[in-house]
Amino acid sequence: MPRLARRCGVRHAAIFVDAVDDAIAGSNARGFETALCAAMNDDFAVAMIDASKSLGRMIELHKPLPVLTGFCAMVAEAAKNVAGGRLLREMSFT
Repeated sequence: MPRLARRCGVRHAAIFVDAVDDAIAGSNARGFETALCAAMNDDFAVAMIDASKSLGRMIELHKPLPVLTGFCAMVAEAAKNVAGGRLLREMSFT
C-alpha cells in the first residue's frame, strides 16, 4: 500500500491523458511506481501513480471519456456556490 494511503487516506489529483499506458510508462521512467492499473472493456482505464514521496499525493490518470469529463463538470459546477456551509452533498448518476 502506498506510504501516504497508510497514513492519511488517499490524497490525489486526477489528470486526463490521451494514452494511459504511455502516461504510466513515462511516470515509471521518472521513478514513480504504479499503485493501481485497471481497464474495462468499454475503453475506460485508470491508473494511480504513487507520487506521495515527492508530491505528497497520488496521481490518478484517466482517458478523457465523456462519462468522466461530465462528472468533473458536475463537480466543478457544484463547487461554485460552496460558501463553507454544507460541504457534503448528494450526487446522483444517470
